[in-house]
Amino acid sequence: MEVKTNPFYELRNRLYASAAAGCALIAEDFRLKRAIEAFQPLSEANKVFGRLYAMCNALLTSENKAADIIDCIALADALAVTQGTFADGSETAPVPADDFIKPVRMTVNELESNREYIRKLQYTDQSYYVSAYDSMTDPRMIGSLFNIAGKNGSGVATFLSNLLAKYGDDIVPLLFQSLDLYNKNATGNQVRIISANFREKYNDRYIQLAEDETVTANIRIAAIEAMQYEPKNEERLLDLYKLSKGKIKNAALISLVRMNAPSAEAIVEKALTKSKPDYELACESDSKAAEDYVRKLHFDKLYEAYNTAGELPKFSANFDLLGNKKNIGDVFEKWGEYYSSRPLKYDISSRTPDYYYENETLIENLYKHGDKEYFDMIRSLYEKYPNVYAYSAFFAALIEAPENACKKICKNHLINDKSLFYVIDKLFRSPDGWYRIKKVPYMNEDNYENIKLFRKIPDDMIEFLTDTSVIYDFNELEKNFKSHEELWTAEENMRWRCVALSSILCICGDDESERIKAAAAEYAWAMAKKYPISQALTFLKEFGGRPLDEDIIYNYVKYSKITMKGHFSFSNTMERSDVPEDVLRKVCQRIMNDFSDNSDLISHVKIVLEKLDAKEQ
Repeated sequence: MEVKTNPFYELRNRLYASAAAGCALIAEDFRLKRAIEAFQPLSEANKVFGRLYAMCNALLTSENKAADIIDCIALADALAVTQGTFADGSETAPVPADDFIKPVRMTVNELESNREYIRKLQYTDQSYYVSAYDSMTDPRMIGSLFNIAGKNGSGVATFLSNLLAKYGDDIVPLLFQSLDLYNKNATGNQVRIISANFREKYNDRYIQLAEDETVTANIRIAAIEAMQYEPKNEERLLDLYKLSKGKIKNAALISLVRMNAPSAEAIVEKALTKSKPDYELACESDSKAAEDYVRKLHFDKLYEAYNTAGELPKFSANFDLLGNKKNIGDVFEKWGEYYSSRPLKYDISSRTPDYYYENETLIENLYKHGDKEYFDMIRSLYEKYPNVYAYSAFFAALIEAPENACKKICKNHLINDKSLFYVIDKLFRSPDGWYRIKKVPYMNEDNYENIKLFRKIPDDMIEFLTDTSVIYDFNELEKNFKSHEELWTAEENMRWRCVALSSILCICGDDESERIKAAAAEYAWAMAKKYPISQALTFLKEFGGRPLDEDIIYNYVKYSKITMKGHFSFSNTMERSDVPEDVLRKVCQRIMNDFSDNSDLISHVKIVLEKLDAKEQ
């Protein structure tokens, strides 16, 4: 009987690798476990193999792993010598030098804290933790990276994106090594984030994974998706499409369509003439057949819109069809013409910008392609219909000329501010010091994309966020606006500036925090005097630089009483504020004099006074 010894050599190699990584990681080393399991059939071939299998199995739970792994390696080496000749038909390559791996000085507690931080990423987003990122070159942390890299979740996606920003190409080999190639539950997310950041750079590795039929399907699909970035892959993808079935076949077709391969045009045209056209192909293709199909669909919908009384129902999915197409600007123009013919309305039910779906398709093109034609399309649309396409125009301007993007786009605060806030809210600062913008507010395994913007928050953006011309006196607010929608929008514009400034101060670098803090505090003080909402007071409590004065607190109470209609708790609010006790007593006295008919408010004031008296005793 011929005994295949390849699993033996794989086990021997894994023993050496585990020893190099550190004995503390042996229990977590799934590759070693898998090598032992693969070696089990050989253990029945002879007694010495059986002894090695038993020793390796015991090693996983051993109390003295350092001594036991030495014994396992010694026996494996002795067996390797006795094997005589050995032929392995697989291709070999020199082991690449790994200069990335360097020990990091850490205490045991620091090591465990870093591991725990990474473990939790699968379940929830974690605040940026410098120590965990700085320690990733340490061999003791590699097991934690391997355990988390292929998992789903927003926290994992953000972590991997930050790792790539910090270490660049240096960490890519480790991400490839972390792929569990033969586990049917593997996601292949490591390939997706590598391709999202490096496009065709690792094309040879994508091809290797995509064409290896022994690799699990999800990893092959991720590699096939990554092959779309290299036009030279057309023939390989076409072979995969013709020879494969199911999800592999479909992934190959989608990649062909995304790269606008000539071989896919006939397939797309046929798919769109069926009684039930292929929606995904129509979205992804830039072929003439796809353009003609979506143009007719939208022109029919526009005819319906012009002949429908009242508002046309939302049909956001249809705007997805306009994506990935460079010659479809005429359809966007027709929609701009339609919306511009309607009365201007303010959507006060949502934080998302007006005409969100129309603009989101244009923005998606910048993430996926970034070609000049897509920027030109947005510019042209904004020039003709500025109120409709301000959202995508600001996004494009922030990429091309961030130093004056806000001034360029914000022509009317009531109309444009919401779009700017929505974009600014997606900014984050990666460990390499660059500000980037996420595709979605919370990254996930389907959306690793982000665009690198600038190293310093532009003065133009700070000037926009601290523009005091948008602040109105709450006593006179209703006199300044014709409708409830306009009034509500003006209030939100004031409120979200405080929120946006707080967010930026949380992510900005130390070298610019004082500049931003000073401008933001000036805006918040102006807000507190004229429109004293809680967001302004909260900001001043943390960044104001001086205590809140009597008039501001009194105006806040007066404002809250008017706007919150009985839902305002003075005592709870004051407990969360750093108001000097003498100021607080004066405010309480003014409230009792001026609002004596408001029993609920007076009862809260009495609670505050009782607590102040108790402190003095």
